[in-house]
Amino acid sequence: MRLYHEAGHLWEPPPSERALEARKYLDKLLAEDWDVRKCHEELKEYFASPNPEERLYKDVYIPGVMRQHAVGNWEEHLRFSDIDFRPWHYYTKGEFMENMREGQGWETIGILWLLYFSLGFLERTVMIPSPIVLGSRAARRYYGKALPPMEYSPMHVRNQLTKKAVVSKMVRDGRAHRVHYEDPLMSTRTRPSGPLDGWTDQGWLGRNLEFVWRDVTALRREQESMKSWMSN
Repeated sequence: MRLYHEAGHLWEPPPSERALEARKYLDKLLAEDWDVRKCHEELKEYFASPNPEERLYKDVYIPGVMRQHAVGNWEEHLRFSDIDFRPWHYYTKGEFMENMREGQGWETIGILWLLYFSLGFLERTVMIPSPIVLGSRAARRYYGKALPPMEYSPMHVRNQLTKKAVVSKMVRDGRAHRVHYEDPLMSTRTRPSGPLDGWTDQGWLGRNLEFVWRDVTALRREQESMKSWMSN
């Protein structure tokens, strides 16, 4: 761009010796660089036409704007192509050390390290023991000053012994578990595995009532006794 600026209008005579020297180096650059030569030929073809501004607006500016809108923020798009804004793994070791020295990186790491251990020391010595001490004082358990545990009342002991005796009597009589294993709702199967009381004569109570359980033993016994009384 500096050569283009110094060379002046390329399709007119050079205005000065500086422009002549710039044109010489520009010719050398165009002969060596294919991209610059291609762009130079396209621009020369544009400016040779009768309406260069309209063509440049239509063929160069509008596509550039559309490309910018497609890519997004142009600063973000050009960030990784700039030598000063590139990802961390593109920096060399020497550049990293230089940035750490110039940007106070080592000082920042040291301050963070000291702050980490200082906060840990304060938490161990101040933050954790204080609620323990306050809570223990509030609970009267500080240095063994706690009250003795409350004993069970005689009524509670009597109730527990009574329940234990009732359960033992039910187990001895066989009434402790039968009510559970005869209930289909307590079973993991869809229906009982064996013939239970009341199921053999009555059937399965229908398709939609097979989850209903009825103990008809007492009813059947009463019916049998009524039959025998009627027959006599």
